[in-house]
Amino acid sequence: MRDDIFQRVLKEFTLFFITALIGSIIYVILELSASNKIYSILISSITVVILFTILIYYFFKKREKLLGIINVFQRFDDAPSTFEIIKGAQINVEFMGISARTFFESEEVEELMKKKIREGVCFKFLVLEPSSKYLEIKAQDEGDDPEAWKHDINGSIRRLNRIKKETKTNRIEIRKYDFLPIWRTIFIDNKIGYITYYPHGHRAKHAPVFVVTHGETGLYTPIHRTFLHYWERSAEEVLHGE
Repeated sequence: MRDDIFQRVLKEFTLFFITALIGSIIYVILELSASNKIYSILISSITVVILFTILIYYFFKKREKLLGIINVFQRFDDAPSTFEIIKGAQINVEFMGISARTFFESEEVEELMKKKIREGVCFKFLVLEPSSKYLEIKAQDEGDDPEAWKHDINGSIRRLNRIKKETKTNRIEIRKYDFLPIWRTIFIDNKIGYITYYPHGHRAKHAPVFVVTHGETGLYTPIHRTFLHYWERSAEEVLHGE
């Protein structure tokens, strides 16, 4: 790990050195060839600024790549819809949030979900335990009614029961966690994640959505491990669809 960090730092300092060297060479060339010294300095300075800007761009793009971020949406409403997110799923869909109310944004989502289930896609839903003390804490933090949140959670469980009954399958699971809700995530096929968070004093729709890819480094792995940690330690809600 330490060697990897050293190699990345070395590479970036090397690029910085090369950029400065190129700028100096251009300056010398212009100094020798141009009759107007001020013009020569101006051109060489502009060149260095351009090259330095390219370096900075590379620097931050490299950081973004290391984090596995492939897109950022400033608001929840700007991000792809649930329908757009799950339509490409071929293996599994893993949701973590408070109630899954916004997951079912339209009847089209439910119909698409049924279609995906029949095609073999598995769905896991991790929602907040309605009796959790954290529900009331977070609801009040967002200025909402805790009872409304309980109603939403139970409504999602009833909906999933109905979908399971109609599809006659065991490809739907739901569990209830008893932790402070921090992340709202949708993971697709163990490859890509749509991640947002519940900010203090605001609803999740006011937070940015990060689209991340699975990799050895980046945001995907630690947040997906959080999902798995909660999943293994949460109570299973038995769906009575059969």
